[in-house]
Amino acid sequence: MTILPGCVALAALAKGKEIHAYAIRNALASDVAVGSALVDMYAKCGCLNLSRRIFDYMPVRNIITWNAIIMAYGMHGKGEEAFELFKSMVGKEHRGEEVEPNENERRLWNRTHIEPTSDHYACVVDLLGRAGQLEEVHELVNAMPCEFDKIGAWSSLLGACQIHQKVEFGEIAAKNLLRLEPDVTSHYFDDEVHKFTAGDSLHPQSEKLHGFLETLAERIRKEGYVPDTSCVLHIVNEEEKENLLCGHSGKLAIAFGILNTPPGTTIRVAKNLRVCNDCHVATKFISKIVGREIIVRIVRRFHHLKDGNCSCGDYW
Repeated sequence: MTILPGCVALAALAKGKEIHAYAIRNALASDVAVGSALVDMYAKCGCLNLSRRIFDYMPVRNIITWNAIIMAYGMHGKGEEAFELFKSMVGKEHRGEEVEPNENERRLWNRTHIEPTSDHYACVVDLLGRAGQLEEVHELVNAMPCEFDKIGAWSSLLGACQIHQKVEFGEIAAKNLLRLEPDVTSHYFDDEVHKFTAGDSLHPQSEKLHGFLETLAERIRKEGYVPDTSCVLHIVNEEEKENLLCGHSGKLAIAFGILNTPPGTTIRVAKNLRVCNDCHVATKFISKIVGREIIVRIVRRFHHLKDGNCSCGDYW
């Protein structure tokens, strides 16, 4: 119960599987608390199918278990499935099983007032942003209590501004994110931690990765990829902007995964910042030409990229 959340924090799927195997060997996997932690661990490490499998085979579930699986589907962009699970949980209560929605969930179901948290604000911001109500979004974020974590809300606003091409609010969101978040991105593979920064030259494979990315860039160009140089904020010429894009930390991590894992293996990247538009488009092309599924975990959600498409529908 202590180690599994650590596996989540490091996106250490291999270690999480080891703990799962240990739980099975020691007859602990059927425990409701351990099972709930496994549901959460697999979901947050990008394995929604394994998370659901654990959930389905649990002999006993409680409200924590149900919350974990509902949140899992929400994080992976499967809103309809999450809502169906919520309705199923409420139905369990009426069939006499020992599952009862907690106070906040009951309020939500009855459409009555919810005492808002930072996550509630972030969700409403995301919904309004998708609808293009950016001025209302800006007012809502500013109205959030000072003690609330506003990173998710500002990230959602920035994404909405990019989609709806609203520069004014986008600049405001970007400035606040730069103030709140350190510019550090970490990526994890197997049992080792590999850290990449933009234009990385310190990693032992840096030279090899940059060379591979140049080749990869040429291949995806032939498939229709066009570099989005608006993602580069430096005042340099277009050619230099394209070179800078090629060295983004996310691309370096993906290149590392391609070169250091067997063909067909899923590549998992963990980021503590949102993915830029150019990296998102490029990764879609890369997933198609190399025949890999690429799962990118950002602050509060996942991008599943496969065969040139992304689970987010190009909105994040």
